[in-house]
Amino acid sequence: MSGFNRRQMLLGGAAGVAAGAIPGRARSTPPKPTRLVIVRAGGGWDPTFCFEPRSTDACVDGPDLDLSADPNDEEYVKTIGGVEIQCNDYVHPTDESKSKRPNVTAFFEKWMSRTAIINGVWTGSIAHEPATIRMLTGTADTRNADFGAIVGSTYGNAMPLGYIDISGYSFTGPLASSSGQLGYKAQIRNLTDAVPTYVPPGSYVDLGIAYPLYLAPDPDKAAIQAYTRARTDRFRLLEGRGQGTNAVHVADLVASLDRAARFRGEAAEILTTLEVGRNPSLPSSAALAAELLHGNLCTSVLIDGRQPFDTHSGMPAQHGHYNGLFYGLSLLMDGLEAYDLVDSTMVVVVSEMTRTPKRNAEDGKDHWPHATVLAIGGGVAGGRKYGAYDCSLASLPVDLATGEAGPDLLKYDNLVAGILAGMGIDSEAWLPDVTPFTGFHA
Repeated sequence: MSGFNRRQMLLGGAAGVAAGAIPGRARSTPPKPTRLVIVRAGGGWDPTFCFEPRSTDACVDGPDLDLSADPNDEEYVKTIGGVEIQCNDYVHPTDESKSKRPNVTAFFEKWMSRTAIINGVWTGSIAHEPATIRMLTGTADTRNADFGAIVGSTYGNAMPLGYIDISGYSFTGPLASSSGQLGYKAQIRNLTDAVPTYVPPGSYVDLGIAYPLYLAPDPDKAAIQAYTRARTDRFRLLEGRGQGTNAVHVADLVASLDRAARFRGEAAEILTTLEVGRNPSLPSSAALAAELLHGNLCTSVLIDGRQPFDTHSGMPAQHGHYNGLFYGLSLLMDGLEAYDLVDSTMVVVVSEMTRTPKRNAEDGKDHWPHATVLAIGGGVAGGRKYGAYDCSLASLPVDLATGEAGPDLLKYDNLVAGILAGMGIDSEAWLPDVTPFTGFHA
């Protein structure tokens, strides 16, 4: 593969590869981004470890509770580009698991000017799945498309896929035919491999039986494709069946077949490093996201941070989770920078909730229906915070047009509508009667 490859990215990488053209309409200055990467920080991160500096007091338990006896282990507030960030750069000399969050400081020192920290987003739920649905779709209904699918359908409809989900957490709703998933264990490799390999069930492994048990020869595959297309053509001619919603579903089926063929032909080389049977790591997902966008295989990607932030016990684990997440974010942004994609790509880092202000009896924190979101890169007025928390880390009302103190609660639907609007998409078409949060727009 030419240009900036995955190995370069993991080693710090070279820069300067131009991006391919993305279809779009004429825009005012500055241009709206036409690409999107969503990074899911699943489980609910604690904002006091980074975005909302707090020392332990009567209302909040902060990360200073986890300090060791090593004098180099120090919690401090650093102003980076005019924005206060909670930092701890301690690296344990022999045990990496006891290190703190040096990658957080390093990330913001490079990318703060391009980053908007959006605090105090009300999530409407303290349960993981309902909160995730709200934060991605702006609704409580899984039948609705998430903002990644909407962006992919809007800007990537002419590509093999508009939206590619590497995480398994997407909601595509009526836009499924323009979206694709890599599969929980990278099963998409089987679409592009000449000889697909599947991970057999445990009993088959013990018996020495390989998967797949049967591979259809190419003439049979072609016959199946032809039969499927002929059936769809006949269905369209049936009175009452080939109309309305049925017609949409039939058209989606045909479009999916065509997209699969295009993706098979154009994505095989990019997917070569995926290993069937294993979830991709955050570094490999970050590299793959940049390559997919650069290769014009899609305009929207959803990846998972792979950090279990749901620390109901053992709150000190948040240090390592932050460190791992921000290492991956740095790789992602460096990859986009190498492909000259930062200005045309909005990166949104979203967790479905945060943690309670105080720790529980197991030295953990429970679910809290408020969230912090990062928006980075194209279309973002970076270098500042928007929204706010009160002394107990509850969402404070804001002016949705500025992000300053104001009359309105910043809710999940305002956030999603604002992300769509920031990418030049009419949010009203997807979230009727929802006022978009536009304070972070460039």
